[in-house]
Amino acid sequence: MPYEFIRLSPELYLIRWYRSPSVAEATQFVDEHLQLLDNALHPLYFISDLRQGYITDTIVIRRLAKLTQHANYGGGTAFGTSNNLASSFVGIFFRFARGVKYEHNIWHTAKEALDYLESLKTGLTANINWDDTLNYV
Repeated sequence: MPYEFIRLSPELYLIRWYRSPSVAEATQFVDEHLQLLDNALHPLYFISDLRQGYITDTIVIRRLAKLTQHANYGGGTAFGTSNNLASSFVGIFFRFARGVKYEHNIWHTAKEALDYLESLKTGLTANINWDDTLNYV
């Protein structure tokens, strides 16, 4: 699979992309994401590492954006590229998302994304070895 959900804490998942997915793989990603939310007992937060890939199908992006309305969606962000094309697809996501607090469509660095998550919930990113978690590329 071109992606991996990595549980970093009971509330926080890292979504690691290894390449851009096909439409079928992107659809499976949204289904797995929904299953995580459906099975959660509390709000979940997500940080997506887009350094190596991202979803490009607008229909799938629209389905993904609907997940922001799920009762167990706490918030999320993405980082990892200054690529204008990637920023455009993330922008499409935010246009479809409802009630999502954001300042930028995409963060260039993990530090900026982590700071944003902390603005959603203080302490959310604490006690995680981010150097080891993010240095796999």
